[in-house]
Amino acid sequence: MQSAEETVKFKLLSFQREEEKKRLEEQRKLQAEADERARRERERLIKEAEKLKSPGLKEQRMAEAEMVEAPVITVQKRLQKSQVFPPGKSGKRK
Repeated sequence: MQSAEETVKFKLLSFQREEEKKRLEEQRKLQAEADERARRERERLIKEAEKLKSPGLKEQRMAEAEMVEAPVITVQKRLQKSQVFPPGKSGKRK
């Protein structure tokens, strides 16, 4: 009996590790995309600023470009059914 319990625990831990690995990979991918969008927006604002003749507007656009930052991306862990619904509740409507 103990061997079966250990096997189930091992498989559960393996599954959880794999899910965490997937979550972190998705988070890295989404963060890289957000960083790239922010970089392109900064470049766009800098090019726009370089075209301006007014030093005041040019300085304002450059300041705007410096303020552009990518949001911090966080991918939440997926909830297991037992975490979503308390014991005895299936989540199905009657």
